Order: sequence, then C-alpha cells, then structure tokens
Amino acid sequence: MKRLLVRLALAAVAAITVASIAASAAFATGTVKGSVTQSGHAVAGAKVVINSESDSNYQASAQTDADGAFSFSNAPLGLVSLMVFDAGDEVLATREVELTVQGQVITVALEITP
Repeated sequence: MKRLLVRLALAAVAAITVASIAASAAFATGTVKGSVTQSGHAVAGAKVVINSESDSNYQASAQTDADGAFSFSNAPLGLVSLMVFDAGDEVLATREVELTVQGQVITVALEITP
C-alpha cells in the first residue's frame, strides 16, 4: 500500500513538473529595448514596430520618448525584426535580433541615416 501511495505521489509530481515546463515554454518571452538616433542625436516621437519571425500573431509598436528610447517587453523568443518609421510610414531603419533565452534583454541602437 505504501509503495502504491509513493508511486502515485511521484507520478503526480512528475505530471505537475511537465505541465509547468510546457506552460512556461509556451509563454517564453524576452525584452527588446533601445534607442533611435540620427547623426548622433536622439529622435523623439519615432514609430518603432517589432514583428516576430516565428510567431506571425505578434506585432507591437511604440513611440520613442524624448531620449529616443523604446522598449518591448514580452516579445516572443526567436528572430524579431525592428523597423523605424517616419510620419508618412516610410521605413527609416531596420534591424533583426534574436531572443534565445526566457527573460533575455537585448539593447539595440537604431541609427537613421540621412
């Protein structure tokens, strides 16, 4: 009887462990942050868009602050592309980076060339 209870307890622990690993893998994310500059000066109010190459449902956008900074938390792991747009939706700069580890933070400098 004791062996049966021990086996059931171990099976329950194993099932919970596998379920939690699978759940965390499904929501594995990182952060991509950085700044947009032109000729060495911060670009405030630029539109930055991030797209996931591995998760076609993930796209987000942000505007740079007064220091040209932006941040995307909860970006899915894998290859992501960043694009900077002007007010007329013309692409001014692009960059690809890869998030490989849960909780990873990547800092990117995007330079707009005149």
